[in-house]
Amino acid sequence: GGRADHHFATLSDLSIFSSGKYGNLTRVEARGIDASYFFLSGKIPRWKGKLDVGQIVSLFSMSDGSSGVSLSGFEYSLKNAKLTPSSRGLSNRTVRKNCGVQISSGRMLVVVPVLGGQR
Repeated sequence: GGRADHHFATLSDLSIFSSGKYGNLTRVEARGIDASYFFLSGKIPRWKGKLDVGQIVSLFSMSDGSSGVSLSGFEYSLKNAKLTPSSRGLSNRTVRKNCGVQISSGRMLVVVPVLGGQR
């Protein structure tokens, strides 16, 4: 319905589903008109994408902290890092078509904005 508070509440709830609290899921994702959202946790520890080179991707910790965060195929790489809820993972760019995010604990949201009307 276009309300930012409802959007954030939905993303928060989906993040909790990725933790396995409500059953063992192998993937939690949502697709909207502005972005695709992928949820990671210790139960769903990796995301792999096939994106255009230069695609913006943002990462957000959806828990107190996400640890063991490693990125491949991005301009700003991380290896075994810890991300807390902040803007630190905002607006990274892919440098290869095949890219990925991996975490060992916590909950993370991977946001792939729709650019130029393409997904």
